[in-house]
Amino acid sequence: MSAADARPGIARATVLGLVAEALALPAGLVTTTYLTRTLGAIDYGQISLVYAASSPVMWVASMTFAGRAAVKLIADADDWRSMAAALLRANLLVGLLAALLFALAVPLIGLAFKQPGLAPYLWLAAAEISFMPVTRLHRDALTARGKYASPAWATVAYQSARLTLILVLVAAGWSITGVIVANLVARLVELATCRALQRLPFRGGTVGGLAPLGEFLGSLFVYSLCLQLFNRVDLLMVGWLGVADTVGHYGAAQNIAQAHGLFALVFTPLLIAALRRAELAGALQEAAALRLGSARLAMGLWALAAPVAAGAPRLAILLFGPPFAASGAILAWLGIAGGAAVVLSVFSAHEVAAGRYHRPLSAAVPMLVTSVVLQIVLIPRYGGVGAASATAVAAVLAALIAQGFAGVGKLPSRGLDLLRAIGGGLAGFVGTRLAAMGYIPSPVDILVGCLVTGVTLLALRLISTRQIARFASELTGRNLLTN
Repeated sequence: MSAADARPGIARATVLGLVAEALALPAGLVTTTYLTRTLGAIDYGQISLVYAASSPVMWVASMTFAGRAAVKLIADADDWRSMAAALLRANLLVGLLAALLFALAVPLIGLAFKQPGLAPYLWLAAAEISFMPVTRLHRDALTARGKYASPAWATVAYQSARLTLILVLVAAGWSITGVIVANLVARLVELATCRALQRLPFRGGTVGGLAPLGEFLGSLFVYSLCLQLFNRVDLLMVGWLGVADTVGHYGAAQNIAQAHGLFALVFTPLLIAALRRAELAGALQEAAALRLGSARLAMGLWALAAPVAAGAPRLAILLFGPPFAASGAILAWLGIAGGAAVVLSVFSAHEVAAGRYHRPLSAAVPMLVTSVVLQIVLIPRYGGVGAASATAVAAVLAALIAQGFAGVGKLPSRGLDLLRAIGGGLAGFVGTRLAAMGYIPSPVDILVGCLVTGVTLLALRLISTRQIARFASELTGRNLLTN
């Protein structure tokens, strides 16, 4: 593969993949809005607890022999089929073992939450843990093979099936059970879609084919573990130290605030694969442009969290109804945390692609520890808002630590870009507040604030008209750039 051939394929396919993956956001928004209004705070809080308990196990199992490690291993392998076969068997074993251990721990989890009635739902959710690692590996294989847009079709299939089944089963009276069954079936639909796009062999390859994994498995596994615990520990702590209504309010806000997390989940594997393919093809200038562009994209998304935070109280009432008014302040803090987490994820992807696997731990571990300590202190006094603010402080700390990564140090104007993002965020925050004071309804006030942020970032040159034109060129397939 030549550098000339690699360059347009990497950029265009990455853009198309991100745009297609964004289709998951409306489905998630509709699902959350429907469930909060149909089930109420108590039942929705129980659903949130079920997935707060099972999701870390599910994703840790998925990241053991999949995730960033699998993308890099398959992309670098001389015989990708043998590597994929070895990884497939390893992921199947890890999934089954994780599901078994989680099922055995269900009684203890119910006691910890002081809700033993959760046990049947937790056992049902354990089924998804068993095959999630295999599903994730299939997505990673598509990405590693340069089929960047293909995982998006699997996501569309998953979200479409999940939304349809939740609406049907909950309306039929299945309540919490219906939501869990819908997730199970939708995940199987996602796996079937992935295998239709790229069938991985089960036989072939050897345990020795996983030998390169030992060089960086420990670092990436602990990093993934920290991220997943960080993403869920706040809700778990609220369930442990708070009350039932607070859990429901927090879970609703968390589902909306996960937009940043979804972007990071989609973008970072694509970025690692794109960087590796560019470097292997000798397209070093393209790799450098990807690093700079992705860093500034992450900073821009962090800036957009500010206008959303300013309009969060009104947005929560609009989406969930007056009983969920308390979700507004929680959503504001979680949005800021989500933006900071994107910065950490993108800068960590740069380090992984460069072979510095241990570096992301220097930010992820302090982030998790800070979050837990602050939540223990703040939740008893401030409830859900205390948990969300603790999460935001910890995420911002990690994003600032990431500014010291070796790869970030090679980027031009890294400190200036951070100041530009802060300036754009503050401008957007004020814009949203002024729009709300002018009786502009939600979410239009947030859109006004986001527009102000975008214009400010353009004026401060965090983004440029040439970057916008390049994005449009990649999206449409036409050259809109002029020399």
